[in-house]
Amino acid sequence: MRALRSVLVVCFLIACGGTKETGDTGSASGPTYALVADGLGAALFSVWGDAENNVWAVGANDGSGPLMLHYDGGGWERIDTSSLDHDFWWVWGEGDQLFIGGSKGHMVRYTPSTGELSDAVIADPALTFFGVWGADTDNVWAVAGDPTNEAPGAIFRFDGSTWVTSSEASLSDGGGVRAAFKVWGTSASDVWVVGTAGLVMHWDGDDWTTEPSPLGSASFTTVHGRGAEAYAVGGFGNAQVMRLDGSVWVDDSPPIETFPPLLIGVNVSGVVDPVGVGNNGALWWRRAAGWEADSRMPVTTYSYHGAWVDPNGGVWAVGGDLTMLDYGVVMYDGPAVVPSYAP
Repeated sequence: MRALRSVLVVCFLIACGGTKETGDTGSASGPTYALVADGLGAALFSVWGDAENNVWAVGANDGSGPLMLHYDGGGWERIDTSSLDHDFWWVWGEGDQLFIGGSKGHMVRYTPSTGELSDAVIADPALTFFGVWGADTDNVWAVAGDPTNEAPGAIFRFDGSTWVTSSEASLSDGGGVRAAFKVWGTSASDVWVVGTAGLVMHWDGDDWTTEPSPLGSASFTTVHGRGAEAYAVGGFGNAQVMRLDGSVWVDDSPPIETFPPLLIGVNVSGVVDPVGVGNNGALWWRRAAGWEADSRMPVTTYSYHGAWVDPNGGVWAVGGDLTMLDYGVVMYDGPAVVPSYAP
């Protein structure tokens, strides 16, 4: 049911009615700042690419399959997913392979050159794969949680041929359960997972360890970095952020007196400043002095769920109505002229 699929997102958006704040600086990307897709029939959750002319966005099922869009630098194409009845939550890829985490325990592999969709249920159907990341196509991690918060989350690893549960990882919390929301790393032996109730875990190539969170039981929706620089964002009502300082996470939240909105997505590219996105069209930048709101008026009042920065410094953000999941948007902020997609 659509209402069940949106349980976790609803709890993310408790404070969505808060006031938007703006700061003194805008984007470092370029002159274009606009919605390039609006009024889509389903919310989008993730955007990823490997070039400014190879961008993928995935999201909820609008009745014709999970929404999956591709931008090739000249125009947009919707990929036919009508054979599937679940949602797409996260996309990561390398070369001619995309890995897409979905609801109902589904994991999908897509080969752009042939258009082949390979769908498999690799986990309990109660679980949704909210995050996927790989060091390469022989070392891919996928993390999951239960939207009803009844079953513990799970971590899976793909070794190039098979998905297996990472039995070393425990997502229990003193008798309770925790969901794993996102995964990111720098190599096959340096992987981070974040999730609900202060979940922070690290894989060193041999074992998982549970690491302390500087923000206690705060939940983190996304973790991303580049090299030694990494951030995890989340919280409830007021943005909470932690930054990786060496091997230790430290509190990097904006000052509470600025009342920053909930940040749901983050991307660290090395091309522009780290960018965070969230509710009510929030766009935030990690400047040298700390997190600052973008100075421009948001181009949408809908919420962003995921962000990605292309090699030319174009910032892409996707989202929509993250409660009903029946309205989607794509934002682009950068130097290119990106044509609009018409559903």
